[in-house]
Amino acid sequence: MSAGSDARDHHGRHDSLWDTVNHSICSVDKALECEDSVQEFNFEYRKRRKLMTEGLSSIPGIRVPEPEGAFYVFADVTGTGMTDIEFADGALEAGVQLIPASLITGGEGFVRISYAADEEDIMEGLRRLKSWILKE
Repeated sequence: MSAGSDARDHHGRHDSLWDTVNHSICSVDKALECEDSVQEFNFEYRKRRKLMTEGLSSIPGIRVPEPEGAFYVFADVTGTGMTDIEFADGALEAGVQLIPASLITGGEGFVRISYAADEEDIMEGLRRLKSWILKE
């Protein structure tokens, strides 16, 4: 076979070993290029998580265990004197959408709040919740 010829097996297919190696090298290069983006993404979400947990913790009657992952917190709202359903209904009236965790087995008394939003939206949601709770 000459240097410039097409490497095919006896079935007429391209040499799959070299195609696989070449594809793998390209994939590794792409993954390494993405590492900075992943680190920036993680940094931004840690910042939003901290903003959300500190903001919620500053509202009377809400306790926030440190989230273990994902893009949401489970906040204990039993200190407000409301059920999670009542809290979710009141929050919605205040313009904040969240999920009563009693919809999840064992989640009674907690609400699930996402922090997969812009920092400005998180700040506004926290402001609305705090304003509503302080009026109660």
